[in-house]
Amino acid sequence: MMAYLSLGFGDSLVCFDTRGDTVLNFTYRIDRQAHAVVLTDVLKRTVSCRILKATTDSLIFASLWDFKTAQRFIKE
Repeated sequence: MMAYLSLGFGDSLVCFDTRGDTVLNFTYRIDRQAHAVVLTDVLKRTVSCRILKATTDSLIFASLWDFKTAQRFIKE
């Protein structure tokens, strides 16, 4: 299964670490009505990523950017 290795959130920027040597940067905003994170890349492409679960130590997305399967991240 393919997945992003880690996420790093800042004030308005999120970084995805991939299995290769690539780091992807996006601006983001929270869409509370849709329970989603809306990501925009440097080319102004936008994707809404639905949040399945968010706790103080984990975050699960239904899909995330170009991966169409659930993605789970645990706070370290």
